[in-house]
Amino acid sequence: MTERDSLYAAVLANPADDLPRLVFADWCDDHGDPERAEFIRVQVALARLPADATRRVALFDRDAALLVSNRDRWKLPGIRGAQGFVRGFVERWDGTGEWLLAAAGRLFDRTLVRSVRVRNADIHLPAVARLPGLAQVVDLNLYGNSVALHGRLGRLLRDARLTALRSLDIGHNRLVADDLPQLTGSPVARQLTALGLSGNPLGYPTADDGMVALAGVRTLPNLRTLALRNNEQPDVDSLHAHGVEQLARSVHFPHLERLDLAGHRVGAAGLRAVLAGRLSERLIDLDLSNNDLGIGGERWAADLADLAGRRRPLLRRLALGGRRNRVSRQTVADLLAWVGRGETRTLDLTRAVLTPAGHAAVLRAPAAGRVHTDPPPLEAVMLAGLYLTLALAAPPDRLTATEKDPPADLSADVRATLDHKAVVLGDADGDVLNVWLCTTLPLEASAEVLADGVGYREIPPGTLVGAVRLHRPFTDFRKQRIAAGVYTLRFAVQPEVGDHAGTSPHPEFLLLSPASADDSPARVDQPALLALSRKATGADHPAVMLLAPAGGAGETPKVVEKGGGLRVLLVKRPAEADGVKTTLSLGLVVSGVSPTR
Repeated sequence: MTERDSLYAAVLANPADDLPRLVFADWCDDHGDPERAEFIRVQVALARLPADATRRVALFDRDAALLVSNRDRWKLPGIRGAQGFVRGFVERWDGTGEWLLAAAGRLFDRTLVRSVRVRNADIHLPAVARLPGLAQVVDLNLYGNSVALHGRLGRLLRDARLTALRSLDIGHNRLVADDLPQLTGSPVARQLTALGLSGNPLGYPTADDGMVALAGVRTLPNLRTLALRNNEQPDVDSLHAHGVEQLARSVHFPHLERLDLAGHRVGAAGLRAVLAGRLSERLIDLDLSNNDLGIGGERWAADLADLAGRRRPLLRRLALGGRRNRVSRQTVADLLAWVGRGETRTLDLTRAVLTPAGHAAVLRAPAAGRVHTDPPPLEAVMLAGLYLTLALAAPPDRLTATEKDPPADLSADVRATLDHKAVVLGDADGDVLNVWLCTTLPLEASAEVLADGVGYREIPPGTLVGAVRLHRPFTDFRKQRIAAGVYTLRFAVQPEVGDHAGTSPHPEFLLLSPASADDSPARVDQPALLALSRKATGADHPAVMLLAPAGGAGETPKVVEKGGGLRVLLVKRPAEADGVKTTLSLGLVVSGVSPTR
């Protein structure tokens, strides 16, 4: 065994320990590979630093630059699918079931791969279950695979060697209440600390059946995180207060800390059920965004303020945003009372319906920095006594597609690639933004992927996707203020570093760059793209427009409301890969911000 092999073996044997990784970095430095050494040290440093450390920006930029130049050299060779680096080494893989079977020997043989997402896995699950390498997988994501059909999930969890598994995402898999025993009766259930069930019709065949069944399960005692977002299921499949009450009263989840129930119909009764149940003393993060709170005009947050006065629950983050939650001035006062009684508490009211008086109360509150809302209307600023002139983007509510030439602010070369039909979004005061997309989007995709259907990952990073004119200052997904003007839109993927964990529901973005600085339609590498986009913010972070899943997009553009208070422009565009024509659906988030930035 060579010295390098010996040092790498130490990394494999101690995956949670930074020291063997840093020793390996020293060896790389001493043997002519300083960039590999620097990359390991940068990612280790990012993983150690707190989220608000100013040094993170420079480290993140260096991490991105090193990856752009060296990704192909450092990734696992000969393996299809996306590979993600964690603390300097490949630990994440994302690809199809067929690719997993083809690469399994190399993917798990003397590697640190611990996190695996499998797509199009349905018919391949029996073969996947026989892979011995699954024994090292800690995080398995099977989102969107219809694994519940024909007992596939139960057989996988029974037959596969999943001895290290701690996190399982089986969201959007058509699971109904009768399918839960496939999970709860499996040998891995007691191992799980995180479980994703979002987007499954657990309310079928009758309302809340799945929640009632889940509340009685005794085989998930170690769960700390449970995701049960609606994810655009029909109302008939939504969860209600009764089901939430059963879960909140359950004695079978003694360690549950994070519960996500966004997008259902639990109402004020559901919130009260959680606060009155056993879970309230253990939860540190609760998401009830878009859950019909306040629809009946009741003072639905009074119980929360009262709870804060009577005892000291652990709850630190409460998300109550979304257009289907209505927040009166009195409710704001109740919520602020809860926030003010705990120095680490944060409240997310993004996209909730607040009155100007409610906005003003937030602006005046001592804890205002820990309350996230949409940009306040000028009336609220005046009511709060903050006599400032603020120009902030309002959520667009008018949509048209009209013949309109791309703006002359763009270079002739860029304009030549764009459609001459603009998507126009506006409100009662006029246009908010106009979007021009490329006539044909260039993709990189194999014949197999083209046959299965292309997605965002087939867009090469740095590719020009379109341009936008902002008629007013715009608040981007990172809550940065972008001045009115014309900007190019280029595709980017959020880097695979701990710095960005949990800041976005999806890793794909469009970066905005001033038209005057971005005059070529050619693809731009990541360091150059980041530098261009920072000119739009005048800060250390680029200007970003989140890309959301674009299911339901058609030839006619439309705006839909997603979970978490996001409004998304859906549109389908012509695309091409190696001369093969296809279409690609896009979902541009035109209103809404990150809950953590």
